[in-house]
Parts: sequence; C-alpha cells; structure tokens
Amino acid sequence: MNELIIASSSKYRHQRLRDAGIQFSYISPDIDETPLQNETPEKLSIRLAKTKAEKVASGLNEGIVFGSDQVSSVSINGVTQVLGKPNNALNAKAQLAQCSGSSVLFHTALHVIDVAQHKINTQLNTVKVNFRKLSEQDIEQYLAIDEPFDCAGSFKMEKAGILLFESIQSDDPNALIGMPMIALTRSLEDLGYRIFDFTQNA
Repeated sequence: MNELIIASSSKYRHQRLRDAGIQFSYISPDIDETPLQNETPEKLSIRLAKTKAEKVASGLNEGIVFGSDQVSSVSINGVTQVLGKPNNALNAKAQLAQCSGSSVLFHTALHVIDVAQHKINTQLNTVKVNFRKLSEQDIEQYLAIDEPFDCAGSFKMEKAGILLFESIQSDDPNALIGMPMIALTRSLEDLGYRIFDFTQNA
C-alpha cells in the first residue's frame, strides 16, 4: 500500500488527519510563498499547494503526496486584500477589526500526486465567512482566549473563533482550517484509492 505523505508541518492539518484516523507521514517543504504580481488569491493557493507537493514528491520514488494551501481575502471598497498570518496580537487585532461586519473568502487548494503512477489531482474549495460586527472588547477577549497568531484570518474556527461569525457558506467546513477532508477524499478516489485505505483499520 502506498504511503500517504502530507507536504506540510502544520500542526492543525496533522491534527485533523489524526482525528479522522488517517495514517500519514509528513515532510515540510521550504518554498517561497511570495505572491506573483496580479496573482489572484485562488491562483496563489493552487500554485502554492502544487509547489509544496511537487517539491516533496521530487525526492521520492513512490507514495501519495499532497500539498494544501489556504489564502484568505477580504474586499474593502472594491479592493481585494489578502489576509496573511498576523504573527502577533497587534496585527491580529487590526485584522479582525478589518474583518468585522465583512465577508471574507478562504480559498483552500489541494494538490495530490501519485508519485509512482505520475498522476495528479487538484481541488479548490472556497469558504465564505460572514463576520459579525465585532466590538473592540469582543476582539480583545477573543484573542486572549485562542491566541490565533499563527492562523490566517486571526481565528481558530474549531475553537472560540466560531463565536466571531454570523454565518459560514461551504461544502467542506474542514477547508476553513486548511485541511479540506472532502476534497482529499475526492482526490484519492479520482486517483483510484479509497480514503479508508489509509486509516488505522485498513
């Protein structure tokens, strides 16, 4: 049986896979994530997911390698802005203030490579999150709870971050934490595998 390998060191993606009982290994790719000029958030997420998977796969003779990348964006006065990881409380506070009362799009791309068979599959999932109108107190209290400074959008949906939202529109809620499980299942099926082939009970 082929080994499932994620091209990421993200603890959030790893935990979601473990929660689903999936057995995997991981290799962390070192890539340049700088957006290209005039690159849309959707194209950026696809390119980065593909680059991650290809870099890891290039050093292997077999295995199922997949890369995932999420790019979030908000439109302010008709101008689309990409939201990165805040890295600190000050930036996170500013980011959530920007998202307050707005709709934010989270584009999560998945690129899967069957190394031995030279087959690939790419999926893109977009989640629309409508934020509540947040007060400064709301934001400060939330940040004290989750400290989401390593998360694009400055929230942890699987924790208290869900309290910031008015609504979520998605066909794969897991995509919001950067690990689109439905897309992964679909990609593996398109390549001739079953997701349950990679579980602990396989």
